Amino acid sequence: MAFLISQCVFGSMKRSIHKITRLRCILTDIKSGVAENKKFLPSLQQSCKFTSESNTHFDNKRISETEKIYQGSLTTQVRSVKFFTLVTSITGIISQPMLYAKIEEIGVTPVIVSVGAFYGFFVLISPLLIHLVTKRYVTQVEYNSKEDYYTAYTYTLFLRQKKIQFTPDDVKVPAIPAMLTTLVVKDNPLFLDPKLFEDINHYKRIMGYDKPLDFSLDSESKDEKK
Repeated sequence: MAFLISQCVFGSMKRSIHKITRLRCILTDIKSGVAENKKFLPSLQQSCKFTSESNTHFDNKRISETEKIYQGSLTTQVRSVKFFTLVTSITGIISQPMLYAKIEEIGVTPVIVSVGAFYGFFVLISPLLIHLVTKRYVTQVEYNSKEDYYTAYTYTLFLRQKKIQFTPDDVKVPAIPAMLTTLVVKDNPLFLDPKLFEDINHYKRIMGYDKPLDFSLDSESKDEKK
């Protein structure tokens, strides 16, 4: 094992030295090319300045169109818990062959079964259970004023950000809210805390509270009773 590790380290060092040598050659070529084409620097600088100004104007325009209106207060905790479960699961999967080899040396069947059940729960079931709870938690919401749509961000099982673009027409408010469910957007149950909105009017608009109340169901129920 020590020999294999030393070979891997030696190979990595060799590849790193080769990459550094290539990088030095590239930098040398760049320096020589700049020295030979020094007379074109003024026009090049002017072109770069124009491109930089246009890119800055475009970025500022895009940022002004999109604004963050919601930030989840538990985003850091959710990310930390999911990261911890993923790391422990990966560590458990890697150490399983070594652990099972040691258990087989003991040769006790109840021990093998109990250890297998323990590892199966914490390696596979635990991350899935945590994801079922945290996948509904919205970390932040952005609003695009030009296109008039919202973008909600959540975390996937492997701790990647998931974007859900929607308009108020895509929102369904359940009559009986489930656990950690404030609204349903395109078949995605989401949880939002109204206290964390920078502008509460966005929350009212998303939930449909800015629309007039619909009394059609109440009138129909009264007619049926008569």
